[in-house]
Amino acid sequence: EHQSYHNLLLLDSVILARQMPNGKTPVKFDSGAAPARQIPFGTWREPTAKVGTTTEGILAPPNMSPESFALRVEDDSNEPRIPRGSVVLVDPKMKPEAGRFVVARLPGDPEASLKQYSLVGGKPFLRPANPQYAAAPLDGAKILGVVAYLLTPLA
Repeated sequence: EHQSYHNLLLLDSVILARQMPNGKTPVKFDSGAAPARQIPFGTWREPTAKVGTTTEGILAPPNMSPESFALRVEDDSNEPRIPRGSVVLVDPKMKPEAGRFVVARLPGDPEASLKQYSLVGGKPFLRPANPQYAAAPLDGAKILGVVAYLLTPLA
């Protein structure tokens, strides 16, 4: 008789589910943390997708706002700090602070970008972590949200 086990590690809480051999509803063992919520994956052209408008989502901690979204990092502009293939969980309700990463749309650019929010002489800038790319002043850019969590592949 074959039994399958499924494990899901979600940041600081562990939820384990064991599929029953008789095919009934799995028995869940919860760490006692508040339940995770699903947030949608957006695209860099339309980052703020809503639940139900995309077929793909990811579980996020319950402390993230309902407007939160996830994006897959597709370029090297923030390597090595945020490698290509990572997933960022973005919360539009968080306020940007110097040193935090944000998702922003620069004027005239059809795609949003992931940059580190910084202050230079009191003026806000968007700075990629990779020094091969240039920083841009925040002038006219719209911050869509602050990166709350980073999920990085181990291999």
